[in-house]
Amino acid sequence: MSVDIGIIGLPQSGRTTIFNDLTKGRITMPQLVILELLNKKGTLIMSELAGSLSITTSAVTGLIDRMIKANLVMRSRDEKDRRIVKVTLIPKGRQVIENILRERKKVLLDIFGKFTQNERQQYLKIIEKMYRILKGRKG
Repeated sequence: MSVDIGIIGLPQSGRTTIFNDLTKGRITMPQLVILELLNKKGTLIMSELAGSLSITTSAVTGLIDRMIKANLVMRSRDEKDRRIVKVTLIPKGRQVIENILRERKKVLLDIFGKFTQNERQQYLKIIEKMYRILKGRKG
């Protein structure tokens, strides 16, 4: 599934495409998750990415192959153990994710700026309750 680069989860009318020249306005959800993970944690090995996405390493390999072709990430082998494959953001990938995150923050600040303090507190309580419920369901 592909989505506009912008604020995931907002209706089409609320999305803003950003960095369209670079990405042609298309990025898959798994690619977005990988970009966010690499941006947050730095270099990761393929099995860590697979585990984070709950998919197989062969599925991650296909995703990473496409991201390499798009000049978003690079793959390298561990010097001590050539079986370990590492994935790292390269400048274009870092620029894409930083722009996505900046745009997401901008839109969310705009949306929540229209809420009253009481509405923001209620929203936070609901999210916290959902988190506790979901956390309790993990087995």
